[in-house]
Order: sequence, then structure tokens, then C-alpha cells
Amino acid sequence: ARFESGAAHGLRASYELRLGDDRFRIEVADNEIRVARGDAHQPDAIIETDPDTINSVLWGARSLADAQRSRRMTIEGDKALVKRFVRLFPIPGPAAAVRPA
Repeated sequence: ARFESGAAHGLRASYELRLGDDRFRIEVADNEIRVARGDAHQPDAIIETDPDTINSVLWGARSLADAQRSRRMTIEGDKALVKRFVRLFPIPGPAAAVRPA
């Protein structure tokens, strides 16, 4: 739901996200994202982690580098594409205050 299509401009990449025994193939192309269960065929990058760690990296509580240093996340393949993947899910800014009419 927080995928920012503008951040995907020009990106064409495939990822495999491994969360324990669960596998997800993620394709980003044409400013769209497609996610399905299962292994990816020759992904550009494989991200192996747990749900809490990926959530904290995507929603800004933890840096990608810190997650890797702590060994809570491993990356195989193109690390630059993983950095770009993380930027596809920006943290929403504070909601504008609504003034009563």
C-alpha cells in the first residue's frame, strides 16, 4: 500500500524475499510492482530476513546497513538494487491538520 510508483521510475528489477520458509517473488517494472508467493527465477537480488526486520528497514526505524551488520538480514546479488527497493516504500509524512470550517 505504501509503494511509491514515482520512485520506481526507470527501475526494472526482480527480487526474491525470503521470510523464514516463506518465499516471495517481486518484480518492479514500468513504475509498477508485482508480488507473488514462490521463488523468483534468476532474481537480481535475494533478501533473506524476518518480518520484523524488513518492516523496520522499510518503515525507517532501522537502516539497511544496520540490519546487515546485525546479521538479521542478508543480501545476495545487486546490493544497489536492494537500496533502491527500500526507497520504493517512503515513510509517510505527518498528516496535514484539518481546520474546522
